[in-house]
Order: sequence, then C-alpha cells, then structure tokens
Amino acid sequence: MATIGNTSPDAGFEGVDVSLEPQTQVSKATMVKQAAPFACPISICMFGTCLFWIPLVFWLAAANVLPTCEMDLELFMKVYGLYCLVSPAFFVTLIYGVAVMQKRLFYLCQVIVALVGCCGTTGLVIWGLIIWSSTTDDKCYNGEAELDHHINPRTLCAVFVFMGLLGIGQNFVQACSAVKKYAAREVS
Repeated sequence: MATIGNTSPDAGFEGVDVSLEPQTQVSKATMVKQAAPFACPISICMFGTCLFWIPLVFWLAAANVLPTCEMDLELFMKVYGLYCLVSPAFFVTLIYGVAVMQKRLFYLCQVIVALVGCCGTTGLVIWGLIIWSSTTDDKCYNGEAELDHHINPRTLCAVFVFMGLLGIGQNFVQACSAVKKYAAREVS
C-alpha cells in the first residue's frame, strides 16, 4: 500500500489546537434565546417611534409654518408624517393578509410592496428636497414667536430629506433584489 504526502496526525494543523475539549463558541440558537427578552421591548420602542413620535413631531412642526411661506411646507410635513404612520402598517397588513390567503401571490405582493415603497419614499424625498430648497427660514418660521413647541419645520425637513437621500440607494437595491428573487421563482 502506497501513501502520498505527510501521513502524520498533526499534518497541516500547525498552531491549531486540535484537542478534544468542548467548544466554547456560542451557537446561534443560544444567542437568539439570550436575546429574546430584549427583542420585545426594542420592537415596541421602534414601533412607537415610527408610528407615534415621528408623525407627531412632523405635525407639530407643520403647526409652526407661517402663512407667508414660499411653498406649502405645511402640507409636505403632514404628508410625510402620515406616510411614516400609514405605510409600514399598511404594507405589513397587506403582506400578512396575502400570505394567509395564498402563498404564490405572497411573493408577487412582496415585489409590489418593495417597488411601491421605493417609489413612494423616493418621491417624498425629492418633493421634500424641492420644498426645502425653495423656502427660507425668514418666511416660514419665526423662532421668536410665542409657540407651544419650538420645532423649526425647515430644519426637520432638511434632516429627514438628507437621511432619505442616503436611504434611496438601499431602497432601490431592496426593490431590485425582490424583483430578482421573484423572477428566479417564476423560472424554476
């Protein structure tokens, strides 16, 4: 019987501990089990932030827009706030309802939701960029006035529009990925 190469039991394992001691690496199941108590409170906080606080802040900022504003910043603030409130709940309800009804239609619904979400978000970000660049603080907000809440609508608009600009690429990639996955299922 002929042997080829190094036949020693330690061949190729220089510097690697090959002892039979139990592994100390934590499995994914253990990590999930340990993280479970934190998942629910974090989910509730994120849900409350997206579905309550963000729309509330936008509506409060919309109340601070002066009537002399060059464009309808107030309308944009209200629409953006409602979009943050309505779209996640609508999309999740739609996908869940379709998944319960028919599995094959579920995949098509995922594609439609990804495309509509991408187009809706991109449209709002572009609209907000146009509104923000066409208005001024002098004509849209008076920080010295007696207000219940001092939220500058143009500053809030700028923050969310610029964050939205950073997210447009991710939305586009997500929509393309959903279309590719659906097309791959249709071929097979």
